[in-house]
Amino acid sequence: MTALRSQTKGDPRIKIAVLDRPIDLDIACFQSANITRLDPYWDEEFSIDPQHLSR
Repeated sequence: MTALRSQTKGDPRIKIAVLDRPIDLDIACFQSANITRLDPYWDEEFSIDPQHLSR
């Protein structure tokens, strides 16, 4: 943090939240909010090519 603070003091208008579950963005308090949802990499659907599976 010390190294980061030497570069910038930040902007008090910017708020960041880290939540452990999805939030309901349809709730009234979030209607006019500028929110970006980033899904964690482990939530992504993926498939393994059968040629890479051990037999």
